[in-house]
Amino acid sequence: MSSQLVYYDFETTGLNPFHDEIIEYAFLNKSTGRTIEGLVKPETPVSNLIQNITKITNTMLEEEKPISGHIKKLEEFLNRENLIFVAHNGNNFDQFFLKRAVKNSPILAIKYKTWKFIDSIHLSKIIFPKRKSHSLANLCKDLMITPGTHRAMADVEALDSLFHIMLTKIVNNETDYLKNIYENPIKIWEFIY
Repeated sequence: MSSQLVYYDFETTGLNPFHDEIIEYAFLNKSTGRTIEGLVKPETPVSNLIQNITKITNTMLEEEKPISGHIKKLEEFLNRENLIFVAHNGNNFDQFFLKRAVKNSPILAIKYKTWKFIDSIHLSKIIFPKRKSHSLANLCKDLMITPGTHRAMADVEALDSLFHIMLTKIVNNETDYLKNIYENPIKIWEFIY
C-alpha cells in the first residue's frame, strides 16, 4: 500500500505534552487534499499565556466536545495504514498529543503502529545547517511564507509551504523528482531517518 503525506498541528492548554490537553487540531492530507480541524473542550482551563498566544479562549471552548467526542471524525480521516505525518517540532510535542488522542480509538491505535513521523525541524537542520533558529515563525519570515498564527490550520498551511520549499531544495527544483516524493512520501522519511 502506498503512503500518504499528512501535515498536522495541535494547539494545547500548555506546553507540556505529558500533562496538557488538546484544544484545537488540524490535519491536511497532502495526498488527497482533504482537511479536518476542530476545537476541543479540555478538562482543565486554558491558561492566560496560551489564550494570548492562540487567541483561543475558555469561552470559545465551552460548547465544544471533549477529544473523545472527536474520535469518529478522526477515525474517518485517519483510518489508513502507512500515513507519513509531518509536524514542526512534532517529535517533541505534537506526536505525543496524537498518540494520546488515538488511544481513545481501538481502530486508530492499531493504525498508529503503521504510521511514520517526520519532524520538519530535522529536515530544516539538514537543509539550512547554519541557521541559528529553526522555529516555524523564523523560517516562515526568512522564506517569505505567510506565517502561522498559533492556530492549528494556519500553522498546518505554513508548514505545507515550508515543507514544499525544503523538498524543492532537496531535489534542486527538479519537478519530476518532487512529484515522485509527493507520490511516495516514504522516500523523504527514509532520507531523513
